[in-house]
Amino acid sequence: MFFCFFCFFQAEDGIRDYDVTGVQTCALPISSGSIVKDRSGVGEPIDLKITNPDSVRRMEGSLEILEETLIRSPKPASRIIESIRISGEITIEAWLRPANISQKGPARIVSLSRNGSERNFTLGQDGEKYDVRLRTTRTSSNGIPSVSTINKILTPELTHVVYTRDRTGRTRIYINGEMNVEKTVRSEERRVGKECRSRWSPDH
Repeated sequence: MFFCFFCFFQAEDGIRDYDVTGVQTCALPISSGSIVKDRSGVGEPIDLKITNPDSVRRMEGSLEILEETLIRSPKPASRIIESIRISGEITIEAWLRPANISQKGPARIVSLSRNGSERNFTLGQDGEKYDVRLRTTRTSSNGIPSVSTINKILTPELTHVVYTRDRTGRTRIYINGEMNVEKTVRSEERRVGKECRSRWSPDH
C-alpha cells in the first residue's frame, strides 16, 4: 500500500480563527530516515515515526508500505483533538492504493487511537470495503457501530477516499469524488463538539 493523507477539522461559523488549527498534512517527498514530517505549517508539528524504516519505500509524493510496520506520532495529537472539540466537524481525506482486498480488522489506514480496541476515529480497510469508526456518546470506545462503504468498492487501484461528518451528525463517505454512503450518526447532545469533551480520550 502507498498513501498520503490529510485530516481537516473545520470550525463552525463565527469561530473562523480555528479554521486551519486542526489541519494535519503529511506530505511524502523523496527522502530517507524514520520520520514523516507534518508539513501543514500550522501549530506544533505532529511528525510521524516509522517503526521499521526498511519496511517502506519513499517515492515522490507517496510512501509505499512493503511489509508490516507502524507509522505513528510519538505523543498524543493534542492539537487535532482540541480542534475537533472546538469545531464539531471532521473530514478525513486519503489518497491510497491498497496492496490487496483481503485485509480485515478493519486494517487501520488513518487512526487516532491508543490500540486496536480504543480509538477516537479510524479509517480502515475491511476486505473489499472501507470502514470508519468514530467515538461518540452513541458508539463504543472502539467506535462501534461504524460506517462502511458498499462492498466491493475497494480495489487495488489508486483511490481518493473522503469521510466527513458535520455538527448535525450527517456522515458521508466519498470514493473518487462520488458519494458512496450517507448516514446520520448522532450523539446524545446532537453535536460532536460537546460529546468530544466527555467521550474523546486526550491520550490518543
